[in-house]
Formats: sequence, C-alpha cells, structure tokens
Amino acid sequence: MIQSQQFRAVRRPKDLSSPYALVVVDGSGVPHFPLTVFYHETQRFLAAGTVKTYLATLLPYFDYLM
Repeated sequence: MIQSQQFRAVRRPKDLSSPYALVVVDGSGVPHFPLTVFYHETQRFLAAGTVKTYLATLLPYFDYLM
C-alpha cells in the first residue's frame, strides 16, 4: 500500500463493487477521484511498478497543496 502524510492509496474492499482496485483517499478518508482515475488509467499504458512510483511521487505533492 502506498502512503503519504495525508493522501494514501487503499485497496478497494472486496464487498464493494467498483472498477477501481485501488482508491486514493485524503486524510479524512474521502476518496480523491482524479488521483484514483490517474492510477487506474496509467495502469493501461505502464508497468505496475512504474505506476506505483508515479503515484508515490504525486501523493506528497498533493499533501503539500492541502
């Protein structure tokens, strides 16, 4: 699981129906849809490790913006 100070990526609960296996949430647990879609869409074009690295780099930046 990828984490930063406020924003973090969490796996989708198995009992929840969603096209996204991983959801990015803010410090209060509210889903952040643009980052979730970014993760999901980049998986189509890049290797899994690359996508996780990109997301891990973006999460601290979004923390800074908040």
